[in-house]
Amino acid sequence: MSAVALEMADGRTISGHCDPQFAGVLAEFRRNFEERKEQGASVAITLHGRTVVDLWGGLARPETGEAWERDTVSIVYSCTKAATALCLHMLVDQGKLSYDTLVGEIWPDFASGGKEATTVGMMLAHTS
Repeated sequence: MSAVALEMADGRTISGHCDPQFAGVLAEFRRNFEERKEQGASVAITLHGRTVVDLWGGLARPETGEAWERDTVSIVYSCTKAATALCLHMLVDQGKLSYDTLVGEIWPDFASGGKEATTVGMMLAHTS
């Protein structure tokens, strides 16, 4: 994996590592700052258990000029719902999971306090 240390025209930096086969991800990450006015961001991609992209850059707090670091915490609220749903649908498509699977079969600690009958499908449909 190649180390990344790029300084943009405005002085902000992009740091991290990027496998050469994912150079397109690095290029788009940089474009987000230079063309789309991104203030600060990070992205990490793991493929077959190996981190192939780990990038961060810009400002964590534009009002103070604090740089985005590798471990900057970001509030994502519900942004992960679509990715989680996509992963669950893929597992169903591959036959590794069913919409009728009880969540407690996957996450035993979940199956308590009246949630014992909650299925994967119910969670995806927000009816649990």
